[in-house]
Amino acid sequence: MITSQQNQINNTISELFEDSKYDMLKMMKGAAKSVFRAMQPLDFKDAYLSISKEQGESLIKLITDNKLKNSVEFGTSFGISTLFLAQGVIETGGHIITTELIDSKAKKAIENFEKAGVSDLIEVRVGRRYGNLKKS
Repeated sequence: MITSQQNQINNTISELFEDSKYDMLKMMKGAAKSVFRAMQPLDFKDAYLSISKEQGESLIKLITDNKLKNSVEFGTSFGISTLFLAQGVIETGGHIITTELIDSKAKKAIENFEKAGVSDLIEVRVGRRYGNLKKS
């Protein structure tokens, strides 16, 4: 049975997939810059870099079948994969921590989580943090 919350999430995911349909061109544009210098995360600030619907459905199944409560994701981009994770943790009563290096992507992802009605399940950490790493 699909609840209204799941329907809200699915609608948001569908909109994001529609918006990402030209992602390959955006990725090629970002990769082309590597001819002149090393690739950088900002080269892909406009590209979704998302998982497929099938991969997302596998994530939901993985979470629900194993009754996983908490998920940690590295690189939310605009939030597609995180929304699939949210569908899983809604079933298990869990929580998600996700990260994003690029501020503009994180802001858009947070808007997408709010639109989908799951922002209360997701903690977004933005930027690059090295903590107390020591060089050898």
